[in-house]
Amino acid sequence: MKTWLLWICVGLGFTVCGCVKPIPDPPRNLGEYQLLQQTYPQEYPAHTIVQLNTQRVLDGTLDEAQRLESLELAVHLAGGRGDLPEQLSAVVSQPDCPTRLHRKIMTYLVNRGRGEISREDIVRLLPQSVPGRHRTGMLKWLANNPMPQVLAEVVKIWARERPGGPDEKLFRRTVARTGGKDWAGTLLDALNAEGFRARGSALSVLVGRMDHRQLVRRFQRMTPRTLAVRAIQAFGDRFDYLPANGQELLTCVSLWNSSWGTLDDTARLAARWTSDYDPAYKFNARDFHLLSGLARDPLRQQHRRNKLVKNLTRKLRKRRHLAGVGGEFQKQVQRLTLVDLWNLTVLSEMIERPRVQLSLRILTDRLRANVKSPRSGLILYENGRAVAKLYPQASDAAGPPGDYIPSRAIQRAGRNALCHLHTRFEKTYNGDRAAPSKRELMAARQTNFYGLVLCSIDSGTFSTFYYTPNGVIVSLGMFPFGK
Repeated sequence: MKTWLLWICVGLGFTVCGCVKPIPDPPRNLGEYQLLQQTYPQEYPAHTIVQLNTQRVLDGTLDEAQRLESLELAVHLAGGRGDLPEQLSAVVSQPDCPTRLHRKIMTYLVNRGRGEISREDIVRLLPQSVPGRHRTGMLKWLANNPMPQVLAEVVKIWARERPGGPDEKLFRRTVARTGGKDWAGTLLDALNAEGFRARGSALSVLVGRMDHRQLVRRFQRMTPRTLAVRAIQAFGDRFDYLPANGQELLTCVSLWNSSWGTLDDTARLAARWTSDYDPAYKFNARDFHLLSGLARDPLRQQHRRNKLVKNLTRKLRKRRHLAGVGGEFQKQVQRLTLVDLWNLTVLSEMIERPRVQLSLRILTDRLRANVKSPRSGLILYENGRAVAKLYPQASDAAGPPGDYIPSRAIQRAGRNALCHLHTRFEKTYNGDRAAPSKRELMAARQTNFYGLVLCSIDSGTFSTFYYTPNGVIVSLGMFPFGK
């Protein structure tokens, strides 16, 4: 009887033991945590799970994906309480902290306003900033913890936003708190400070958000300490013009340095154009080269807009144009400025010259013979006419699939030029690429230049297309290569 009971107990014991499920390991991601809550909700206190997963975030031997999963779970459970922010600060200070992990931790720290956050941390995170709760949290943190050393990075992001866009009030408050005065005053001071790295962006923000006259007056009241402010004052005073972005500002600084002696004569002609020839004309820094050349050309008669349109219409109608490509002058004329009409006039005169056509034939022969030759350059207004100057191949830039993207050297030289010139002569027929591409039009807008593209149509003919930073394309017609 006793033996029988013993066997029953032993058997029952084995049965009971066999039904017990092993207790799972502590969760290491949100999925495991949610499963644990369904099976053993009381097994691990929240602070234990947080501590374990924080250690996993700190563990550099784990891969980034595992550390990110543990971070997500620890943040989910801890929120903004406890010492989690301070522990996470230790991770972002590690030089080998993976990029995504660094970004996630920094976003959490900034949104919570906790932890030791360095300039380097902010700079690493800001370029990733896009509209949304993370950027809003960062701006709130910066507004409450001003960091003058990251002002340039904040301004660059702000300049990419439209006026009145997301976080506009926060941008203004952050910049104002950083400079200790109103946001506009902070940006004006930054423009006038040596070493500030976002002058173009600061100017873009100011021009896009302030009344033109008011902004000109504020610049004129400043004591200039930088070339940028001196150039802005000079062009504002003489041309009633403010550069709208970094490219225009660089052009003004370059012209102020190199063409100081011609500013007054050029400004007088620009004023005459508006008062006498075309009331709609507004000066832009890219127009300076043409205006300064015409101002010093006693033989070149000035014309009203309608006279220039009439002359060009008569001349362009006589020429053959590449079919199916577009760029008809009459369809574009309302979008052309007075400068465009003058550019078309002097460029048309240049291409008609037999000597220019012969030079283009020689260049074409060299390119097709694989002789190293420049294929792009600049057109200048010299001695009463347009003159093309090609640049050596080392300074010539062409992006795939052969689009013209000017190099830095040509961009610098082009700040005082009539327009950029580039050719498509490597093959006999390039008619499918005769007009400027979208990428080339974008480059013209971003770098603020006028362009002229020449393209071979057959062994003896090339086409010409003029284009503007505003995306207007005009065909000047087809011409023969010289013999």
